[in-house]
Amino acid sequence: MTHCFKAVLLPMLTLGLGTAAVAQQNHDTQWRTKPLEKRAYAAKDADLALRNFAKCAVNRRFEHANTYVLAAVDSTSKISALRQLVMSSDDGCLYGFTNEVRLRFSPDVMSGALGQALTAKYYPDLPAILAARPLSAEEEAAHVAPLPPAEIFARCVVRRNPVASIALVASEGLSVEERKAIDALRPDLGPCLLAGSSMTINPLFLRTYIGIASYRLGVEMRPPFGRVGA
Repeated sequence: MTHCFKAVLLPMLTLGLGTAAVAQQNHDTQWRTKPLEKRAYAAKDADLALRNFAKCAVNRRFEHANTYVLAAVDSTSKISALRQLVMSSDDGCLYGFTNEVRLRFSPDVMSGALGQALTAKYYPDLPAILAARPLSAEEEAAHVAPLPPAEIFARCVVRRNPVASIALVASEGLSVEERKAIDALRPDLGPCLLAGSSMTINPLFLRTYIGIASYRLGVEMRPPFGRVGA
């Protein structure tokens, strides 16, 4: 089962959510209205727009944001949460974007943006949380068993270097802080690759899956407000 939704946030801003297969393979944001020489600026606009939307959604619609990040791909609860997140325009989250940019995001990029916003709000102390309660090999194996390879990889990176992972989650895309955080994570990337696997790793890939993995780990250790998502 696949799902594909488009939600027009403003005349020039569209979030398009493709299939799970696309989410695993294509992490590009497509800019439709900017000339080629201005796409670097559009990239920053796109990152800022998605970050602002995710922060607003987390503040105003926690339950739906939480469910969307934690629920299984293509599950009924994830699809329902998506509709609630991007199909309504009565809470102000879908307004305030003035740059002429048309965006298309995969489901995992949306999950990653929400995961980053949720982690920044509820788990800025994730390094201390992980240090206080290390998981046994058996517990960790049970947690990663249902996860796709990209999330297993990101979870390993977060557990190896939670300080740099949180720095990446807190940074803005295409910023000096993002570059420093990624540089700090480089020694942890190779050891976390599954044997026989290969991945195309770029900043958006890292932000997306580290955002998801960080929030999942935080919820496992300390559910926000005592609530556990779907």
